[in-house]
Amino acid sequence: MKNMTLKHIAAATNGRLVLPAGMQEDDAVLLKEARGVVIDNRKIELKRDKMALSEVVQESAERLGPLAEKKNLHMKVEIGDPCLMVADAGKLTQVCYNLIGNAIKYTPDGGSISISLNRLGRDAVLEVSDTGVGISEE
Repeated sequence: MKNMTLKHIAAATNGRLVLPAGMQEDDAVLLKEARGVVIDNRKIELKRDKMALSEVVQESAERLGPLAEKKNLHMKVEIGDPCLMVADAGKLTQVCYNLIGNAIKYTPDGGSISISLNRLGRDAVLEVSDTGVGISEE
């Protein structure tokens, strides 16, 4: 089996996620290759939904907002573009929940979290930053 990683779909490092935006049928190579992605010996099935990433980001932030409020965290969400694409909305929702949830979990009480979604050329850039300790470089 060909060795594949999720970088064929997205690159996620330190809370920054870059996804191909505005994907058309001709651009579906990433999705076609992703059908063979294996993580922990499980095959991941990806759906192809026409979607706006902005809706996924906004809904994730709203649903996780009460957890941030319990810790007296200031959460700021800035959506600069709807970032229309063909992608697996369920998987992207999981990614958003993980990024925002980890920011809430690891930010000390009274801290702040910033979530932004913008377009950079043909890519959608989702950034989640916080005032937590961050990930060790080790």
